[in-house]
Amino acid sequence: MLRLSLCCTSPDYRGFDEVEGWRHRVAHTADLILELSLNSQVGKVELKTMMQALFSQVAPSGPVFYTYGEPARLVRAVYFAHHRGLLTKDEWSELFHAVADPKPFPAWHDVL
Repeated sequence: MLRLSLCCTSPDYRGFDEVEGWRHRVAHTADLILELSLNSQVGKVELKTMMQALFSQVAPSGPVFYTYGEPARLVRAVYFAHHRGLLTKDEWSELFHAVADPKPFPAWHDVL
């Protein structure tokens, strides 16, 4: 069973640290998921698990700012996973529905 965790128990969303250098684990994990999603040995169950992990980082709870290219890398991984054609339209809708919620706002017009 494939287990993916994009966060540790103390999530760290820094992209760059002046002392340690590049850290952005979300972007690096998105790159890994992209590569794995291209592998024919990765099946539907594994792909869906990877997409759930990836989608959980689109709008995680707590303070996050993505300013080092993370959004593009997340989208790239989703694009190539979708290109495999393993997940159904309903499965993709379920994944997108989870990130389309405007919470903590009651509606999108309140956000904008």
